[in-house]
Amino acid sequence: GEDHGEDRRHPLLESLAAGRDARVRARALFALARQGGAGRAYVERNLSDRDPALRIVALRALDATAGTAEAVRVAAPKLARDPDATVRRELAVLLRAVPAADARAPWLDLWSRHTAG
Repeated sequence: GEDHGEDRRHPLLESLAAGRDARVRARALFALARQGGAGRAYVERNLSDRDPALRIVALRALDATAGTAEAVRVAAPKLARDPDATVRRELAVLLRAVPAADARAPWLDLWSRHTAG
């Protein structure tokens, strides 16, 4: 069935997501996010990647596939205090689209990071 095809694609997409070409890595992360399950878990792990650009791609992939509220719920604890300002800015853009009650804690984390330097 179709599930077996996705099972075979998952390791291939993971190897592409771990490669050197940034565009290929981004496309692989979006494909993995669309798969859900183990693919989405792989994308969530990339929220902690050492490359800030890849952390942003992982956040965007979750936003595009799981919705903004879910992406914020999963990513905010990891990214609100990210050392890279572009990563924190990307999270801030998404926070504007979620209800204030859901965004309060991440906004406070972003603010404390901003005021700390």
